[in-house]
Amino acid sequence: MIKKRRTALDIPRVIATILIVLLHYHQFTGQIGVFFKGAFTFGFMVEFFFLLSGYLSFEKIKTINDGISFSEYLKQKAIRLFPMTMLSVALEVSGVLAHWLLCNDTKFGVVDLGSAVSVKYILLNLFGLSCWVDHESCAFVSWYVGVLIWCNILLYAIIYLSKRLKLSAYVFYFSMILIGLITSESSISLPIFNGWTCRGYMAFYFGLIISPIIKKISKNLKIMHAFIVAIILIGFAICYSFYPDETIVFKDTRFLLIFFYYPLVILLFEIPIISNILDNKILGIIGESTFDMYLLHLPMIVWMHDFIYIFRLQIDYSSLYFTIIFLLSVFIVGLCSCYLIEKPITKYLKRKLSYDS
Repeated sequence: MIKKRRTALDIPRVIATILIVLLHYHQFTGQIGVFFKGAFTFGFMVEFFFLLSGYLSFEKIKTINDGISFSEYLKQKAIRLFPMTMLSVALEVSGVLAHWLLCNDTKFGVVDLGSAVSVKYILLNLFGLSCWVDHESCAFVSWYVGVLIWCNILLYAIIYLSKRLKLSAYVFYFSMILIGLITSESSISLPIFNGWTCRGYMAFYFGLIISPIIKKISKNLKIMHAFIVAIILIGFAICYSFYPDETIVFKDTRFLLIFFYYPLVILLFEIPIISNILDNKILGIIGESTFDMYLLHLPMIVWMHDFIYIFRLQIDYSSLYFTIIFLLSVFIVGLCSCYLIEKPITKYLKRKLSYDS
């Protein structure tokens, strides 16, 4: 039986994707990539993806408890994540190399081409070894996919150990969050435990913890509760945009988002009356394509710049008109990629590897 997609959660997923696209669009075109007077960067939206992945992964714990082998478990994740990631990396690297050859320039926005085109750095990112990668090269999507893979690998190990040691898995979940907090606040930089990977660990495992809580609470919430949560979210965003430095609560935006704001966003869209209103097939189609939008927007930015240079076009990257055109292009390419490339490839690999989803 195919589980019905919860399309209400696709609304914040799409919004987060758009904001990340805008961040990288600004960075790669040489514009300012921070907002709210510099106190907030849309790059923090990646934490929302990790949190949501952890939140939704709670339902998959039963599969691990039922005895799925590690190789089969990892194969499922690899089939889902790696093909499109490899395509994205190939397109981006080729575009960056073309930019290098065409413009004879070693900088592309905030990205240093000398490191960005390094296959070594890409692979290190993909395997969670960002401690040996400079900051700029982490703009590649491979770091996000690599950390997500490690989140799932460690989840399998946690469920296995909790059964063997007869300990609650929540002990390990909280331990991963604590490790993430300590690592992010210190200079620790180890393989799979560094500032980049722990961004994912904190959000992913907190998502696992709050999943059963939110699902239980949301069942009893009505329209008035949804209104109150929405007012809190909107009011908080407005206050933060105008007074980012007024209170100590705002000093570390990332923690505030992971442990307060993003959980409230998920709660809002899990309230029955909201989720029922937003139960829409079109939303589901768009939501499914956000992964492709995320993976392909960087190659699109790079190749857009190359074509503009080749044809000597005069483009104002900062104009609202051109920004909207680019966002619509990412939207269309993501949809086409999802249903014309990703799904056929996934279906072929499942059949080839004798994997029945």
